[in-house]
Amino acid sequence: MKILRSTLFALLFSNSIFASFQPQQYVSEDNLLYIESVSYSDVLKNIRRFYKRLRGPSSEQELNQLATQLNKELGIDWLNENEVQKIGIDLDASFGITVGKGPDQKEFMNVYIPAENSEKLYNKLVEMLKKSAETREDRPSRASIQPVMKEIEKGKLFHYKKNGSTFISRAEDFVLIANSEASARAGLNKADKPIKDAPYYKALKSRFSNTSEIKDRVLIYTVNPSQARTLTRSSLQNLPGRAFKGQSQNALMTEIEQNLTAIGGSLSLSDRQAQFTFEYIYNEGYLQDQSKIISKLLSSDIESLSIDYYPTTPVIYGYLKFNLREYLKFIRTIDSGIENEIVKSNQQFNQRSGMDLEKDFLSKMKGNFSMLLGNIPDENNIKNISAYQGYFAIGYEEGTDKNLDKLIGILQKEERNKKDGGTTFRRSTYRNSPLWQIDI
Repeated sequence: MKILRSTLFALLFSNSIFASFQPQQYVSEDNLLYIESVSYSDVLKNIRRFYKRLRGPSSEQELNQLATQLNKELGIDWLNENEVQKIGIDLDASFGITVGKGPDQKEFMNVYIPAENSEKLYNKLVEMLKKSAETREDRPSRASIQPVMKEIEKGKLFHYKKNGSTFISRAEDFVLIANSEASARAGLNKADKPIKDAPYYKALKSRFSNTSEIKDRVLIYTVNPSQARTLTRSSLQNLPGRAFKGQSQNALMTEIEQNLTAIGGSLSLSDRQAQFTFEYIYNEGYLQDQSKIISKLLSSDIESLSIDYYPTTPVIYGYLKFNLREYLKFIRTIDSGIENEIVKSNQQFNQRSGMDLEKDFLSKMKGNFSMLLGNIPDENNIKNISAYQGYFAIGYEEGTDKNLDKLIGILQKEERNKKDGGTTFRRSTYRNSPLWQIDI
């Protein structure tokens, strides 16, 4: 009796018996990119919460308008949990997207949609594609392009072709959307080397599971570090008009190949902010070793430029800091053409301003930068650039404001000499420092 009770308990509470669909079991660790959402219900909750705070009182009306448009175009409001569940989607499971190359070396993209009822979901997606084709055919500009639609296997595999191919296939607990028949079939099978077991995926999952914004998470993504290293080396070697010095370049790539263990990031949405992160994870101790190239480039004791430097609360805010002097020194060692470009730019700058670009400006930069967007205009002004409040800040050493004042004075003089000059310059003081506003 004790054995029977233990067995029943194990069945009821095991991860497998009632487990939701897990796309990471079907994605190969060899693929280039993998994106994994939180549950569909949490995605919707976080999007709605963020959008309502972003748009304020107009958010409900805008969301209703979007729902009407989605219903008109696709026959369903994807932001409505009840409607989405009715077509067979599993609200408690994750979506997955992956990009890779097949055996034929052609790039593919698979989108995994979790399903409570995969047959119902498959039929609905096929119906939506057909309806989308009919809607487009009603538009004169698209009438000349006729889509090709064919069900290759009834209830299992559908092909839609128009300026490219879309395939829909289904398994027991998910539906797959792919851009090739081969990946639509292969993606239904669990991977021989699933990404869930890959060290780089585990490292990122561990990193993101310990962060404070986990409740606001919408998705995480990871890039295969091996393929990323190959692409980076190839990109450096094939940049047009460049002659890279092999020794320094190879030293950097060797360091990266030996120490980079994972690449990825996350997107989180809260009622305070949208946060997008990009992470590099290196071997323990690597970034603390000041004899290494990357360590020198990234190590900086300067403070980031916080939002306190701006006269407004941000809608979007981003910042960057690194060791600028080490970076300028390093690019001179890998690019034989950069020195000539710096000399040429400095000559042109000197002729125009009487100042030295590198001595008076580049060498004075601290290496901390930030960007802020202060507002999102209403729908009537969304395409009007002048309706946006944008700010960009560069950290400089104390006393550099005299050089900046001189430069802007020259620009003002040039602008006044133009017949159609419309740019205005206004100088004020903010936090005991000069603040220049340039209206274009």
